Amino acid sequence: FVGRWRELDQIASSFEEARAAKQPRVVQVVGQPGYGKSRLRVELLEQLTRKGHELHLLFAQADALRVGVPFGVIGGALAAAMDLGQQIEGDARCHAVGAWVARHAPAAAAEDRTRLAVYLGEIVGAPFPDDAEPLLRSARQDPRIKAEQIQHAFVDLLRAMGGARPVVIVLEDLQWADGPSMQLLDFALREGQGVPLFVLGLARPEIDESH
Repeated sequence: FVGRWRELDQIASSFEEARAAKQPRVVQVVGQPGYGKSRLRVELLEQLTRKGHELHLLFAQADALRVGVPFGVIGGALAAAMDLGQQIEGDARCHAVGAWVARHAPAAAAEDRTRLAVYLGEIVGAPFPDDAEPLLRSARQDPRIKAEQIQHAFVDLLRAMGGARPVVIVLEDLQWADGPSMQLLDFALREGQGVPLFVLGLARPEIDESH
């Protein structure tokens, strides 16, 4: 990593802008395999920790075999943050999502926490019953409505989390990210005004073709 401190400081400065201005910032780092993108991510997070920053961190690595899984990348990042292992199934999985949302959106009304849990549950593999939320049944029948509800739930979650500390989303191998996840990120960056949100995307050069 010798000789790359200038680039690291540039990325850290973007994070500082997001934190201080409470506005979304995004940095995309593109390089061939072996160029040190993952090491850059490690160095950045260690530097932020050394400076005493407390963060909400969402991390996921896209997979070439899961490009066609809708919301797979963002869903994976949330599932990891929620510690949803494969051993957690059924009602226990829904309960875990609800409990996690309650901890990270404590000021939200009960019906809003339910809405967040229900629609985030749709992308982390924790499907709630059809009657858990008024629009859920119709959303499951109409992909457009479902995508809109997920988008708003995601931004509302980021807004709630960002009220306590900055939110950092790190996505590796972004060239293999699924389309709905990329659209969800785009929506969050456009609509997340007032949110100290920093997104770091690490990708190979083919990102220009895939997204």
